[in-house]
Amino acid sequence: MAVKAANFLNAAGAPVRYRIGVNVGDVIVDGDDLLGDGVNVAARLKQQARPGGICLSAAAYDQVASKLDIAVEDMGPLSLKI
Repeated sequence: MAVKAANFLNAAGAPVRYRIGVNVGDVIVDGDDLLGDGVNVAARLKQQARPGGICLSAAAYDQVASKLDIAVEDMGPLSLKI
């Protein structure tokens, strides 16, 4: 909501619309870097999200489905390069 409230604009004057990918998995912290399959899958899911949208892995969805009152769209199985 903070990003939406700030109404960031790109060089063309259009609003910036983020894409977010969320996954549950092992992550290795190496200094300022985050590594591992958990990060790689989240990055690939981000590419599948619509502008302004969030794409969850099945594992992430299973963790939050009963805790959030939000509408979701099942995108079906995705083939991600990992």
